This record gives sequence, structure tokens and C-alpha cells, in this order.
Amino acid sequence: MKLRELKIEQFRGIRDLKLEFSDEGILIYGPNGVGKSSTLQGIEYLLTGEVEDLKGSGTGRHSQKRDLWHKDASPEVSQVTAKFSQNGESVRVRRCVSDGELQILSDQDQIPHSFQALQTAVKSKQNILTRDELLRFIDVADHERSEVLNNILRLDEIDSFRKTVQTVSKDFKNNFQRAKEKTEELRAEFYNELQGGAEDVLDSSTKIASNETALEIVNNLRNQYAAEPLSSLEEKDFTVEISEPENEQVHPLARSTTKNRLSRVHNWVSTELLDVCLKYQELQDQIQEFESDPELRRDVRSQDLIAQGQRLIEDDGDKCPLCLDDWSDRELQSLLTERQQNAEEAAELRDKIRSLKDDIGKKIRKVLVPLESLVEDLERADPSKFEDNIAEWANSLDKLHSTLHGFEKDIGKGDLLEIPLETAEGSELKTHLLPTEYQSTVDELIELEKDTPESDDTMEAYGTLAVAQDRFESFLEQEMSLGSHKQYMEISAQLESEYQSVRSQLLDDTLDEIKEEFVSLLSNLTNDIDVSSADVKLQSYDDGIKFRPPFHDGETRRPQLFYSDGQQDIMGLSLFLAMCRSVTKEEVGLVLLDDVLSSVDAEHRSQVAEIVDSAYGDEFQFILTTHDKVWSRHLRQTANIDHENIVHLSDWDYKSGTRQHIDITNPWKNIDFHLENNDITAAAAWARKTAEFFGAKGCKQFDTEVRFRDIEHLGFEDYFQSLMPKLTELAQGGETASESSGDSEEGDDIVPTVYCDEDLEDLISTLGEMQSIKEQNLWGMHRNVHHSQPEKASYSETELRKNIEAFEDIFDVLYCSVCDCWREESNRGIECECSLLWLTP
Repeated sequence: MKLRELKIEQFRGIRDLKLEFSDEGILIYGPNGVGKSSTLQGIEYLLTGEVEDLKGSGTGRHSQKRDLWHKDASPEVSQVTAKFSQNGESVRVRRCVSDGELQILSDQDQIPHSFQALQTAVKSKQNILTRDELLRFIDVADHERSEVLNNILRLDEIDSFRKTVQTVSKDFKNNFQRAKEKTEELRAEFYNELQGGAEDVLDSSTKIASNETALEIVNNLRNQYAAEPLSSLEEKDFTVEISEPENEQVHPLARSTTKNRLSRVHNWVSTELLDVCLKYQELQDQIQEFESDPELRRDVRSQDLIAQGQRLIEDDGDKCPLCLDDWSDRELQSLLTERQQNAEEAAELRDKIRSLKDDIGKKIRKVLVPLESLVEDLERADPSKFEDNIAEWANSLDKLHSTLHGFEKDIGKGDLLEIPLETAEGSELKTHLLPTEYQSTVDELIELEKDTPESDDTMEAYGTLAVAQDRFESFLEQEMSLGSHKQYMEISAQLESEYQSVRSQLLDDTLDEIKEEFVSLLSNLTNDIDVSSADVKLQSYDDGIKFRPPFHDGETRRPQLFYSDGQQDIMGLSLFLAMCRSVTKEEVGLVLLDDVLSSVDAEHRSQVAEIVDSAYGDEFQFILTTHDKVWSRHLRQTANIDHENIVHLSDWDYKSGTRQHIDITNPWKNIDFHLENNDITAAAAWARKTAEFFGAKGCKQFDTEVRFRDIEHLGFEDYFQSLMPKLTELAQGGETASESSGDSEEGDDIVPTVYCDEDLEDLISTLGEMQSIKEQNLWGMHRNVHHSQPEKASYSETELRKNIEAFEDIFDVLYCSVCDCWREESNRGIECECSLLWLTP
């Protein structure tokens, strides 16, 4: 997608800026503070809905949105509109600050895919490079460079996915462990139910520890009712073919298993909960110690960085690899060792915090299953059959179960230093966890349990089978869930492993491709850095991306240690362009370079301009900004920057905003604009002023005296009457390179000329006809013509355009649009900064 039109209204410091472009490169130049970067920010906002420079550190609490519109305007009138096109496909869009929504103004139902690709590229900074980012490509530590290159290589999304994969894998592993624990607890509950309800049919030494033993007990209990034995626990319900006893329903506390569960819950609350409170208090103390000591937090967070610094000491000699200050190896190693020891102590504290949280979770999980089973025992009873408050007891214990279960989940998730009920003292935790009615509930249950007789054998056997059936079904359901958790854990672990492998291979392949392009570019841009693909290091590792160009001693070095700012700029641009070609989709097509290469000398800038044109000009439309006049001239000389795509922002003030400079040496755009709008008077005025300016400047450049008139009353006819004879004389005596080559001695350099013999002959003919051309055409640009209504009414756009075109050949002799300068007579001929028009004998 190429940018063809751009209109920015009341956005940042820009009041009203309207630009039209061809699909070639675009140059925006002017002094600092006139709106160059704001223009690029306007494009960024249009495509993404935000401006990256208004986010992050240094922006304080300012609202990004509030800083988007001009302070004397309102968000309703602050907007950016543009037209993009590619291969005949175009889209016109607008984004207004008031709602921030992207509007499609062109006649189409949806945004083209190529425009969406451009949006993605700008959003992730794949095709935007500023001076600050240019330096960060080169002048950063390796572990930070990976973050710098993330956007260009689209690694931010990849890294986000990697972290997601790791988190999911860890979560599935934890979920599997929890499911495994619960499965074993439910299995134990099932066995305990049979164990407690079948004491009469069990040998005193028999302990149910397998499904085979459990099946044997179930069949022994069924045998009391003369029911057929089951071949497996899963075959059918344990009470099938058994009639429910006609006796009144047995009280839950009449069953030994229910009594056992009540006892376990009561004992846990009486003893284990106190231990939980003590460990929680210890956990709070450890977290407070960690958070109150900034050095501990700093050391544990910088542990990886410190380890990396130790690895890099040998590479960087007597300089700190992190801050680049001068240090002896011994002093630096000693300091880093001390820092590493502090970091290890901090890591031990974190491990202790993690261990305490795990212990608290395990202790709570220990009571959850028997508590849940006790609630189910009470809920199974029919409240209408008993005078007791069974429903209220069940509700109170269920509330305890929910509170404990929630606390256990909260303490095991989130950041390591985050805990539930963090404002509660450890001694107060019991109050937060136990419902207010818990103690009265347990006291009543224990008192009732003492007075409740045990059920008869028949009722006991049937009750045991019925409850055991429920326990077994819960166990089977959990066992199936465990199988799913195991499958998810294995799949996520495999996904994580394969993803890491593919990511490494993909990243390494991409970096190899980037390295080849980088070396090719750098070799073409400068002879100061002798590089080859074998010498340059651009590789990924655990902590980041290492970049090392070779130095003259044959060793690879950190760039900022041995290379100048200008060389680092060239490296940064080469690396950026190499990455653009490697990872940016073809349909993106747009690259924004904001004031880069300010430290590069004129000679190398010229090479950069040529390379950008020849190697990338057909592939990308570059939008370049610069405050440097020399750099802007180099860019204007490349074929990739059309004259109509050059935007000169000359000034800025608060009220009027950015002012665009209209260069008098290139007035054709303004003249065409007025002609297209049939404003003949304005077009003629521009043509007259242009002719006067060119005539006056030509007389000065070719040292021609203007005679016969007071200088204050000179017009364009006076200038041309004096200038034409001089130009005619020079042209008639001029030679082209082909004419002079025969006279040059062997070994002499042949100076190339822009004009060939035919061009020079045509110019001499045109100069000879200038008198008649003046008589025929100059009147159309006279200031008085267009104030006469009859003349104005009969004078057409076609006639005026013909008058203007008659003088363009002369204008082309006086001014060079390639190097943006005036030609003059020298000892060699008629020349400008970039070329020689013709030779002087």
C-alpha cells in the first residue's frame, strides 16, 4: 500500500495540512519543531488509533487522547484523512479523535487485506524507524536488544504466545496434580465408606486398599439380602435387586462413616487450622520482609542480568558490559559475585514464600473431601423425618467448605507475593475462615452423635451400599476428569516443547536471512567496515539477541565500543532495512524513517540515498523526514523522490500551526492548481511572478546588466530582454562532451554534459525565437490583462498554459531541479552542483 493523499486537521500542532503524492518516495524536510514528526504521528494515528510516543514512561498521567488535538480546537474537528493505493486497489479512510473509530470513505464494504497488513506493520513498529530507535538497535545490551527487535521481527506476538504456552502448560500440570490428589481422596472416601459400614463382615486385619477388595465387600453386603454378586464395581448399582428397608429412615449420625467424617472435620478445625494460621502469619512476615527491602527486590529481579554480566566480562575487557564504565576485571567480578550472592539470598526467600503457600494449600485440601462428604451425608437425609436442624447444619458446613476451597484456590494462583485476606493478621485468619455459626453447629452435632444409637445391621448394610454407590460414582467421575487433565497436560507439554524447537529454528533462519542482507547493505554503504557473513554475529540465545560486527583486529566487538556514531547509524539503518525486507509483507509497501542518519557524513549519506533508491525504491515507498539541508538535497537527487513528493515545512506557530513552504523555483504545482480550478487571474499572477524571479535570478547568475529602467519598476520583459542575448552567446559557443572528446589528449578525463548536440541546437533555435515568443505570449501574463473584464472573459486556461510552457525551456537552463540549485557560468561551462549543462571552449 502506497500513500497517495494525506490531510491532517487540528491534530497535535498541525492546523491544516493537505498533501498529494505519487507512489514514489516522499521527503518531508524543514527545521526542528515545524511538524515533521507530527505528520508521521498523524499517519500512525490514522492507521492504529494511537501514537506510541505519547505512551509509556515520561508521559506522566497525561491522557494520550487529550494530547492528540490542537489545544485551540476540539476533538470533533481533529482528524486525519488519507488515501492509500496498490495495484489499482485503493482505499480512502479517516479517523477522528472524538470517537477514535476508523471510517472507510471509499465505496467498498470492507478494508482491503493489504491495508490491514499495513495497519499491523505500523502497530508493531515493523516499518517505522526513528533516530532513538536507530541507536537502540546498536547501543543496547544483548538482553534488551531482543525487546528492541521484537516489534520488527514480530517477536512480541511470538513471545506473548510462548509465555501463554508456558503458562497453560504449567496450569495444566498443576490442575493434573490437584485432580490426582482429589481422585485419591475420593477413592479413599469410597473405601472408608465400605470399611466403616462393613465391620461385621470384615476380618479385623482387612484393610480395603483396592477395587478388588472393595468389590468383595460390596458382594458380601449384597449377600445379606440374597442378591446376585456383581462381576465388577461398574456393572450396576450396588443396591440393585435389593428392596429398601421399610424401617424409618436412619439418622445420618447413626452411621459410623458419618461419625468418622464429623470427627475428622472437628479435629482438623481444632488442631490443623491453628497450624494454617501460624504458617499464614509466617507467610505474611516473609512477604513483608521481601517487599520492605528494595535491595532484595532489585537483586532477585536482576539475577539473570548479573549472570549475563559475568559471562560478558571476558568479551569487553576492562569495561563494564552493562554500563560501559571503566572497571578492572577483578573489581568487576568481585562486585558481580557479591550482587549474585545477594540475588541468591533473595531467591531463597522467594522459595520459602512459595513453600509456605504450598504447605497451606495442602493442609486445607486435607479437610475438603471429608467435609464435602459430611455435607452430602446431611443433605441426603430427609429433614421432615427428624426434629433436628439437619438442613441448617448442612448449610453451615457447606459454607465452611466454600470458604476454605476459595481460600485454597486464591493462595495458589496469581503473583507469588499476592495472598488472599492480606490485611488479616494470622491470628485473625480463623475468624475469617470459620462461619459464625460453625461452632454451635459442631457442638450440636457432637452432642447429638453421642445420643444417637447405631442402626441395625440391615439398615446399616443397605445404607452403606447406597452411600458407597454415591462415593464410587463421584470417584469414577473424578477419575475420568483426571484422564482428561492428564491428556491436556501431556498435549500442552508436547506443544511447549515443539513450539520452543520450531521458534528457535524459525528465529535462527530469519536471523540468518537478515544477516545476509545486512552484510550486503553494509558493504555497499561504507568501505570503513570490512564485513562478511561469516564474521558478523547475529544470533539468538536464552537472554536475547547478540549482535557483534567484526573489528579490524579480526574480533567481533560490541558496536558502541569501537565504531563512531555515524558508523553505528549506518549499521542501524542497514539492520532495519534488512529486517524490513525479511519480515514485512509485500503488501505493506510503506516505510517511515523519521530523522535518521544525522551523525552520518555527506559522502556516506549520498551512498545511502542511492542504495535506498536502487535496492529498495521499487519495493517500498519511503517517507523520510529530516531537518538537515544536505541530507534533504541528497534525497532530492535520487530518482525515487519525485519533485511533487517533496514537502518543505518552513515554520510553525501556535495559532496557525505548521506552514508549508512553497518554493518559487518549483511553482508549477501552484500554477496547475489555479488553472485546474479555472482561476486564470491567480495562475497568471503566479506565472508572472515566476518569470520575473527566474529572469532576475538569471541576470544575477550570468552577470548580465539590466538596462534602461529604474530597478524598482523592472518587469519580467526587462529581465528577459537583457538575459536572452547572453544565453544565446553562451549556447552558440558551447560544446557537448562528444564534441570535446576528439580534442582531448589520451588520459584526460572527458567531462560528461547533460546536453547533447541536438539539445544544444534546439536551445539555440528557441533562444533565437524568443522575440516572437515574447510578443505572442508575454501579454497573456501581463498584470493588466486580467483586470479587464472583456480580456478576462475571452482568455482561456488553454491559452495561458500555452504561454507558460513557452518559457519552460529557458527556465530549465537557469535552474537545476535535481540538485535544487541555480546554474552559473564557470571556467568549465554552464554548471550546477550535480552536473555540467554544456562546455565552454
